[in-house]
Amino acid sequence: MKFWTIQSKEVMDIIESENAYYPDFSKSRYVLNDKPMNSLYSFVLNSFNSVNHESYKGVVFTFVKPESVKLF
Repeated sequence: MKFWTIQSKEVMDIIESENAYYPDFSKSRYVLNDKPMNSLYSFVLNSFNSVNHESYKGVVFTFVKPESVKLF
């Protein structure tokens, strides 16, 4: 399965050097610089954590194409 996402060079450097990335909305330049989006990101994160019984600090958004029972 392929995912497409938009990430900064800093995030890509972290992924390349550590083979992992753990998003944290409190460190996101986008969220910090766009206060109206802060509440939306908080809503998405809190909803995700609630549904999945998790306590992540952030999530990565991707684009997928649903087709039948598969995601593309």
